[in-house]
Amino acid sequence: MKLPQIENQLPLHNSEPVESCCAIILAAGSSQRMGSPKQLLVFGEKNLMQHTIDAVKASSVNKIIVVLGYASELVTEAIDTAGLQIVVNDDWPTGMASSVKAGMKAIADSSFTVDKVILLVCDQPYIEAKIIDDLLDQQRQSGKPVIASVYGGKYGVPALFDKSYFYLLKQLNGDEGARKIIRENLGDVASVPFPAGEIDIDTPSAYEIIKRDFNQ
Repeated sequence: MKLPQIENQLPLHNSEPVESCCAIILAAGSSQRMGSPKQLLVFGEKNLMQHTIDAVKASSVNKIIVVLGYASELVTEAIDTAGLQIVVNDDWPTGMASSVKAGMKAIADSSFTVDKVILLVCDQPYIEAKIIDDLLDQQRQSGKPVIASVYGGKYGVPALFDKSYFYLLKQLNGDEGARKIIRENLGDVASVPFPAGEIDIDTPSAYEIIKRDFNQ
């Protein structure tokens, strides 16, 4: 996939809350390759789920939906739920798309007006507030309806979609996620660099390597 050229540099990120933007953290999977819920893996003084939540809370986004599924009660007990809307996706075994849909339904059922959403996952240990704010800044600057993170030469999450793309998010199926929509609509996509986004955690050996980095 050839990445589009972005000529302008990002402005300094804006720390003011963006009231019409909702972050949806997708954390419903069973972590089969890990053998235990990766949401609860500890890095430094926090588990991975809390680290992701705190990064979003420190950003300009001020509505956060967390979509849980497998071991939802265990994960809920291990995080600070203040300021969060927890959604339990009972259809999580069917794939990522069901969690995206669950998050979008929660928005539709709420009284909160949302113009854009940012989709995140919980297994990127190097996520931070600046990455999320960079997505918002790039959307303001470029006017593009889709802003994706770039790492490893590919588009990925976190990714922002404005309301003109909500209907496509609701049509995803199975293991389809943000990348499918991005790939099929490249003319509408701008991007921000997130080199460390390529690093995620799927196996115990990957966890041990990254944990050593965090503890240094």
